[in-house]
Amino acid sequence: MKSILMSIQPEYCELIASGKKTIEVRKTAPKAPFRVFIYQTKKKWIYRLLEWLGLYQQKVIGEFVCNAVESIPVDSEAFAAISKPACLTTDELIEYCSGKDMYGLHISDLKVYDKPKELSDFYSIKQCKPWTWEEPLARPPQSWQYVETPDWAEEANHESHKT
Repeated sequence: MKSILMSIQPEYCELIASGKKTIEVRKTAPKAPFRVFIYQTKKKWIYRLLEWLGLYQQKVIGEFVCNAVESIPVDSEAFAAISKPACLTTDELIEYCSGKDMYGLHISDLKVYDKPKELSDFYSIKQCKPWTWEEPLARPPQSWQYVETPDWAEEANHESHKT
């Protein structure tokens, strides 16, 4: 299964971790299924209010599997239907979409890590035909990017499927 690293703001990370947010909205998305590693971005004002939250900012706090990606047309009915599971208002969806269709990534098999992972634990996949190579991540993606699945994630996945 392919893997991506996705940058998500702290307030939405909290909603995902609590199970309230079951759909993540994006302007682009890979074809499902894929694994999403959740990179929590930094918000200075939140850190000032909740100092403990600073420990989890700019870290990979968990992962989920996206088994379905749905197209969300620029339409008031579609926005109303997606609003609650995405934890966004219709006005926020209108502002975000900029008049273009979006994608709803369905969140399943959520795992929140006991100890957040560092960005340096991930490698981007670079392609220049006929070669493919991995390069350590130096900075998080603006939205999302493909990454190589770390060995520790593969091992944990195999362990959880043993009977």
